[in-house]
Amino acid sequence: MRSFLALRYRSWLLGGVIIAANIGLGAAFARNRAGWLPVIGSCIATIAIFTMRGVRFRCMLLASTLLWLANNIITGSIGGTLLELANATINISTMIRMVRSSPGPGAQCPDVGQAALLRKTV
Repeated sequence: MRSFLALRYRSWLLGGVIIAANIGLGAAFARNRAGWLPVIGSCIATIAIFTMRGVRFRCMLLASTLLWLANNIITGSIGGTLLELANATINISTMIRMVRSSPGPGAQCPDVGQAALLRKTV
């Protein structure tokens, strides 16, 4: 649903509503700190889907994937771990191809300062 909405609407407001729903569901279902990993990963992916394109988009999705991967390892989900490893591998290879084909100032991943600024604007 989130991806469909992002294809149709590029809205910070709609992304914020989805993030609020993610956090609300996290508050209801997360039982420990590790339970918040997929919630944070989903929020990062939501920001990326609604506001970014290109390599920056892929970098944010990779961060989300790594949080989901950590959650799957902690919970012992073999299938989930394999799925997220495949997602990360494909995403990294795609980012490499994108950077090689389009070298420019916007081709790099956001640095820590930019990521902190992005979090503050949400």
